[in-house]
Amino acid sequence: MADTAVKSANVDVVGYRSPSSSAMSNEVILQISGDSGAVKQAVKAARDVGLALLETMGDRPKNKGNAYII
Repeated sequence: MADTAVKSANVDVVGYRSPSSSAMSNEVILQISGDSGAVKQAVKAARDVGLALLETMGDRPKNKGNAYII
């Protein structure tokens, strides 16, 4: 997802880290910077990759709340 995000738009990687030093997961937080349209495009591209991956493991996830980025 991170690879797709930075390759899909003109954004810069500001930093990355794990959510917690005690977390036992493969999660990572990627911090990107750029013009608002480019950041939105990068986030959407990464989301699409993540959703496609989740679909291979079962049904497409449903958002039960209001989406921040549509």
